[in-house]
This record gives sequence, structure tokens and C-alpha cells, in this order.
Amino acid sequence: MEDLPIPQFMEIRHWFYQFFAQCLFEIPQKEKMADYIKSNLFCQMIENGEENAGVRLLAKGLTAMKNYTDQDWKFMQEHFVALFANSGPILVYPWESVYTSTEHIIYDEHTLAVQEFYRKWGVERADTAQGPVDHIGLECSFMALLTKRAVDSFTKQDNKSFRDNIAGQKEFLENHLLLFVDAFCQSLQEQTTMEFYKGLALFLRAYIETDAAELAHILANDE
Repeated sequence: MEDLPIPQFMEIRHWFYQFFAQCLFEIPQKEKMADYIKSNLFCQMIENGEENAGVRLLAKGLTAMKNYTDQDWKFMQEHFVALFANSGPILVYPWESVYTSTEHIIYDEHTLAVQEFYRKWGVERADTAQGPVDHIGLECSFMALLTKRAVDSFTKQDNKSFRDNIAGQKEFLENHLLLFVDAFCQSLQEQTTMEFYKGLALFLRAYIETDAAELAHILANDE
């Protein structure tokens, strides 16, 4: 996607990070997934020759959701809760600190570092029913927010603000998401029984790694 015009590239990035946030943080509902089902960028990626197995599973999954019954949505919702949001034991821990702390615990200095990074960019996050602020869904939502700001800076031709924003996103990926996305996706792949979430695990891992490289490319070309 490096060859796309910057605004279009950023809009696509915004779509993906919003999609990740929706799928990983909120219980799936027909109304909230409607825009992703309709636009389904994964089908477009396949048409453009994308061969990532995760892309094929996500394209198939979003297409299938067009015909989901209430029972299908209920099954997906129950599976989401079992994976990420059960009141008791969960199958996949969605918090950065679990993967990066020595004790593998929720809420430690890594969580506080994420909170401080949010504040640095004027974003206040509070712990939620899903746990502390280093939830992978919230981290993806934060990336979507910065990406939207990058579009605004680029449109206003504020080159310094745009470059600072891109550098901040790259820093956040390198110091946070990239540190645990591989382990998180491996756990999700092993624990889920749904092809949609298997596809999400495969694609998310590849996307985050590629995105960090593409942001580095933008910064290098802007020097």
C-alpha cells in the first residue's frame, strides 16, 4: 500500500484499525458490524492478488455475516465472551501486560506506560469492564484515532504535525503492539473454533508488522 496517495493510504489504515478495535473489544453485533460487512476490504484485497490466508478467511467471514440468523449472532457473541470477556476464566488474554510482564499479570508498569502514551497524545482512557487500558482493542482504537489525526494534518499541509504523528504511531507500534501481538495472535489461533477469528489472528499479526515498516518508509522518504 506504500504506492497509494497518503490520504487514501491513511483512510485504509483507519478502516483496519477500527475493524480490529471493533472485533477485539466489543461483543459482535449485526448493527456494529454492518459497515465492515458492506465495505469488506478483504474481498478487494483478494481481487488485487493478496494471498494471506487470514485475508481469505476474513473475506469469507464478513460475506457470511450478510446472511447470519439471530442464532448465528448469538453463537458468535457467546464465543467472543468465552475468548475475551468471560467473568471467569477466559481463553485468550487481550491485555499487553499479560504478555510483557515477567509475572504475566494484568496491570503493571506496562499498563501504566500505555496510559502515559495515551495522555501524551491528549487521550484519556479509563479502565473498563473489559479490564485495564492496555487491552489490544483499545490500543488499536488509539491507532485509528492517531491515523485520523494524521489525515487531518496532511489535509491542512501541516507537515510537522503529520511527521510527528507518524513517528508517534511508529513508536507506539514498536514499544507496545509489536511486543505482544505475535503471542496474542498465536493464542487466539489456538483457542478459537471460528474461522473468522482464525483469520483475524493470521491477518492482525501480519498487518501490524507490515504497518510499522510502511510508517518507517514514510518517515524515511520525508527526510
